[in-house]
Amino acid sequence: FRNHEERLNSGEWQAAMRLRKYKKMELEALIKRLRSSTKGEKTDYSLKIQELQKQLAMDKEEAEKLQDDRDNFLNLALEGYKRCLVIGDKYDVRVVFRLVSLW
Repeated sequence: FRNHEERLNSGEWQAAMRLRKYKKMELEALIKRLRSSTKGEKTDYSLKIQELQKQLAMDKEEAEKLQDDRDNFLNLALEGYKRCLVIGDKYDVRVVFRLVSLW
């Protein structure tokens, strides 16, 4: 969980997110140009648009997978923490479970 959290907060990941934002803006600009372009230009714009769409789809898939993995690891960590509390029998588990559920 911490490794995923560190990666999501890293400068490298933030730079990748900024690059993704610029790619989206470039895609929107290309689509606008495509609409007002000549027939010969449309082919070039279409190829560039397809390439950008593919890159953005892969970037989105990677971001979603990383976020899903992070959420799964967090859930596993909380479940393990809950089990430790139940086994330890030192605290009122109902109160702790409510706190963990809220968290």
